[in-house]
Amino acid sequence: MPTPRLHPFFRLLIAVFGTIVVTVVVVGVIGAIMAFAAMLGGQNAIQEITRFFTDNALLSNALVYPPILLWLWFCRRYFDRRAFVSLGLRAKGFLGQFAGGILCGFLTCAFTFGVLWLSGNVRVEGWSPALQSGGWSNAVNAMLGWALMMLCVGFMEEILFRGYALHNLHVWLGARAAIGIQAAIFALIHLGNLAQMDRSTPGAVLATWLAMPNIFLIGIFFALCYLKTGSLWFPIAFHAAWNFFLGCVFSLPVSGLPIFKLLEVKVLGGIPLSGGAFGPEASLLLTPILLALIFAASRVENHRQAEYDLETLRASTTAMEKEEIMDDSPIDLDDDRENRFRTRMGKRQKELDDETRQTLRLLNDAKKESAPFATPSTLAPLPIEISAPETIAPVAIISQTPKTEAAPEETEAAHEETELPPVATRPSTPPTDKPEPPAPRW
Repeated sequence: MPTPRLHPFFRLLIAVFGTIVVTVVVVGVIGAIMAFAAMLGGQNAIQEITRFFTDNALLSNALVYPPILLWLWFCRRYFDRRAFVSLGLRAKGFLGQFAGGILCGFLTCAFTFGVLWLSGNVRVEGWSPALQSGGWSNAVNAMLGWALMMLCVGFMEEILFRGYALHNLHVWLGARAAIGIQAAIFALIHLGNLAQMDRSTPGAVLATWLAMPNIFLIGIFFALCYLKTGSLWFPIAFHAAWNFFLGCVFSLPVSGLPIFKLLEVKVLGGIPLSGGAFGPEASLLLTPILLALIFAASRVENHRQAEYDLETLRASTTAMEKEEIMDDSPIDLDDDRENRFRTRMGKRQKELDDETRQTLRLLNDAKKESAPFATPSTLAPLPIEISAPETIAPVAIISQTPKTEAAPEETEAAHEETELPPVATRPSTPPTDKPEPPAPRW
């Protein structure tokens, strides 16, 4: 696997910094367009810009998402050196995961609304004024538009938190710390909704702070959904369905943002139970529901695809930190490729110098010469003398006659007719002009 270019901390830092820069640039361009339009109409530019971002909070976010998504693709491709789909966006099993996420999101919203209604914290008073004034055709168009908007929100937030952030935090700090940190950041990001809420609403600030623990639990649950399904399509669909059905169908506030409502629902209970202007995400009644979902998800084994995507990034990053060789194949000294060593930050070191290459070549040649079963061409004659004749054990009796001294010629003739075992040493006498004896039988 290719080695990431930077440490996970620096990859996260660059991704966050780039996301902020992209957001500021896009918001600045939108603000400049709105100011120019206000000047042409003779209106106050600052008031028009504020009104646009307040009344169209989700629309402005949707305009920022495409360039942020492009930036995250760049970070994943060139810093993590992984495919963007390895964040959990593979097409295999897409329909099943997406449909399951929508169904679970709807059932969770319905159960939460039922708990609030049965406990007397909300009351349905009829159809919403928007539906009564605009009719069903406009209501259906509005709901389709909001469904698409919520899908964009769910997709972007899951890619950012349960995708890129979770992967790099997992490599850097481990699984539990990664899940907790990304969930905490996910909760703190929602504090920015205070800028888009009506400050005149009683208890808006209190409700926003009360929502932080529940949003933290939601972040943990969505991370577990990715780990257990091996895909981000399930948490993306769950996230989008939660926002859409909770806000448009059951007509409760969604993170304090104004959206189209199908019903007229009045909040009756206090902020700790009803959630107030922020919605059920700030209600204490939602906490046991989320804990039950987290417990149920934690009982399921992690999906192999999620473990593979996380562990491959961890393995390559760990090898980079230890400056290990990423390829175990032997180094070819005659090849001019760059060596396979990596520095801590992933940069390649310079090629081996000539002196080092020559030393390695000599060591390699010496290793070949000392091999026990090397070919004869690579071995020099070894001057080994046999100290005693009994080191060679005969396997056949030469003669049964009494032992007498024989002439050298007779001894050689006797050895020519006798089968001897293979000898691992070489004779110390130089070769003669006499014909060589036949090869022994191995």
